[in-house]
Formats: sequence, C-alpha cells, structure tokens
Amino acid sequence: MVSGQNDEVLDTVAELYDNVIDAGVHRAPSMEVAEAGKVVENVQRDVNIALVNELAMVFDEIGLDTREVIEAAGTKWNFHEYEPGLVSGHCIPVDPYFLTYQARRSGYAPDLIRVGREVNESIADHVADLVVQALNESGTAPSNSRILVLGLTYKPDVADVRSSKIGDVLDELSEYDIEFEAYDPYAPADVAQEEFGVELQDTLTLENFDGVLLATPHEAFTTLSPQSICTELNDTAAIVDVDAVFDRADVPDSAAYRRL
Repeated sequence: MVSGQNDEVLDTVAELYDNVIDAGVHRAPSMEVAEAGKVVENVQRDVNIALVNELAMVFDEIGLDTREVIEAAGTKWNFHEYEPGLVSGHCIPVDPYFLTYQARRSGYAPDLIRVGREVNESIADHVADLVVQALNESGTAPSNSRILVLGLTYKPDVADVRSSKIGDVLDELSEYDIEFEAYDPYAPADVAQEEFGVELQDTLTLENFDGVLLATPHEAFTTLSPQSICTELNDTAAIVDVDAVFDRADVPDSAAYRRL
C-alpha cells in the first residue's frame, strides 16, 4: 500500500515497490487513506485479540481450556480464529492510540478500541496470576520461589525485546517476591539486564527452579517436552505456557500446568 503527495511521486513509489514485491502494490488515493488503512490493520487485530484474551480470562474462571473452546468454535465455517496472548511490539499496541487520539480531536470517543486496549494491557497481570496459581497448586509458596522465564523478545525468533509485554509480567511477579532468571537464545544478555533487570542464562539450565514460564514460543523451545522439564525442575513443577506450545495431554499429572 503506497501513496504520495502528487501523481508523479505516487508513480515513482509504486514502481519501486512493484519491482520488489510479488503480492502487488495498492495505490491509496491519498496519504491519509494509506496511513489510516495501515492503522486499521493493526487496530482490527488488536480488538480481535482482545476478545479472545477476555474469553481466556472468563474461561479460566469457569474452568474451561480456552484453546479447546476455540477449536470447537472453529468448526463453524465462518469463525475467525485468533489466539490469546501478550500483545507486544511497536505496531499493534501503539496504533490504536493514534486512531483514538485523532478520533477524539474530531469529537468522537471510540469505546470499543479503547476497551480492547485495556483488555490487552491487563493480560500481563493475568499471566502473572497464572504463575502464582500454578505455584500454589504445586505446593510452592510464591514468596522466594524461583521461576525460569523462557523467552523475553516481543515475538518468536527475533532478538528485539523492545515493547515486550513480558516486562510487565515480571514487574507483577516481583510484587510476590518471586525470583527469576531467563533463557532466550536471541536476546542479548546486556539488553535483557537493562530492559528487565533479569539475568540471562548462557545455556538452558532447569535445575533448582520451582517453575517455568514459557513466555515467547521460539522455535528452539518446541523441542522441549513437559516431561523433561518436570524431570529437571524441583520436586514440584509449575509450568505456565502462555502460547500453548505444549499439548496438555503430554503434561505429567504431577505438574501444575496453566496456559492462556
């Protein structure tokens, strides 16, 4: 999607991108339309994720597995499938504020977009609550327990930790006096310390931890199994699997397992 301040600029930009993009180039009629179109892409995604995040919190209270409910709902041919999770990064969590600001300047207060942002901002606290629940179920007092955080970056298989909502989760866990280290094969150790105040392991070591928070589903973590994690953790194992990397059926009965 491209635009320009006049036809000559638009032609130049469109031809440039047409040479490198196979999907084709959409010429928006104005720069304002192009900018609004890009913002709407991210706002739509933010609102849809907010819906499933709220459903995840509802189903947690009811005692249902959100992923199983979504799978069942997906049998309807026109169901739009989104997964719950932490909404991080530089686009999706930010663009709704651009649109709501401009809307308010024009005299309209967009409630749905605002509430969707509030829900997605609150999901970090909910993830922290899941960690506390799992620790309590495993018989480990949260205070002075040790949690290993797997993944710090804002999305899988990248090195960027900026705007990662995992920081909000760790801030909330700190209120319970929970100690944590982290392992992330992509995040630089100095940046992890600066951004989150957390020590980063050089190699994955699970020994002497009370639980694992699988926060970013890096491809490298898909080779882990709940059984191997439980074997290496302390006697009582608490596992919080934010993005449902593991199959619930593979989790040992002895483990306290939570996921969105």
